[in-house]
Amino acid sequence: MSRALLWLGWIGLWAAPCLWASDEIAPRRVVGVNTYNNVARAAGIQGKVEIECEIDGNGSVVRTKVLSGHPLLAGTAQENLVQWKFTNSIEVREATFVYEFQLGEPTRDRPRVDFVFDYPNHITVTADGMCVDHIPCNKSELRDYENSSKRSGQSKKGGQP
Repeated sequence: MSRALLWLGWIGLWAAPCLWASDEIAPRRVVGVNTYNNVARAAGIQGKVEIECEIDGNGSVVRTKVLSGHPLLAGTAQENLVQWKFTNSIEVREATFVYEFQLGEPTRDRPRVDFVFDYPNHITVTADGMCVDHIPCNKSELRDYENSSKRSGQSKKGGQP
């Protein structure tokens, strides 16, 4: 009898993770965000976007609903999430994901965009900020501007000597 209980215990320990894993909504394919909306980037818009999605039995995202967040960022998040694939299931499931958009130091070049997926539902998208054409963008440009102003005999106060 004790061998039978021991055997059932081992089966239970082996089967339990399989049962837990079948209830989770786990992505099979995660597609990264490789762009940051240019209008949002130029305006310095960043923040969190919370999206609820409906996943069909094949693991495809069939519907998304923005729960909160800036519309310019929400569009990027929705476009990204519909590309993901999830584990197959018998029934339709719902899941909520939080995208966090962050801007770093400004650059005139094409922005570097980093995408990080933190299981189970948090995504961080970080991009370089955008520079305005007529303003020094970073410390190096500011230093160059100040040096050229000094050489031309202009001060930083409206170009007066």
